Amino acid sequence: MPGDIAALRVLRTTLGAGAFLLVVVAIVVVILLVVRVLRRHGGRWGGIVAGVVALLAVWVSLAGIAELTLFGTRGLGASQRLALDPIVGARGWSGIAWRPVIDNVTLFVPFGAALAALWCRRSWPVVLLAAAIVSIGVEAFQWAFPTGRIANSADVIANTIGAGLGIALARMMGACPGARLAAR
Repeated sequence: MPGDIAALRVLRTTLGAGAFLLVVVAIVVVILLVVRVLRRHGGRWGGIVAGVVALLAVWVSLAGIAELTLFGTRGLGASQRLALDPIVGARGWSGIAWRPVIDNVTLFVPFGAALAALWCRRSWPVVLLAAAIVSIGVEAFQWAFPTGRIANSADVIANTIGAGLGIALARMMGACPGARLAAR
């Protein structure tokens, strides 16, 4: 798994942030289309297989989130750092550090989409709340186990926005038959 994540980092560096984002979105769209087709045309077994595909997508996205967010390069024993003010937390050396903000949004798009495809019977606010809780858990881990990462409220906001975009994408792609963007 760590080698696979390293390969993703190399791919991101090779393609550049914009192209890598397009690749991630394309993969998410393909997965959502597979789930949609299975649910609409696969009968009972198609619905079951679609649920398994969505569950696997949730697990893969959670594994990626864990690998990329839980441990820093310094290992355990680094100093604890906490940024509760989202403006301060999003600032870099000269203004807003947009790359980490965009990375955090991008990181949670697949998770939000996969979770929405898995939890079709849940309203989108419930799915968004679950994604926000995962993000808060990541930041709590970063604070409780000092690994050189900064526990940051700006990351929670960016992650939740990313999950919301993923949820909207899953709903627009029809991964859940009969689901609408409006809360039920």
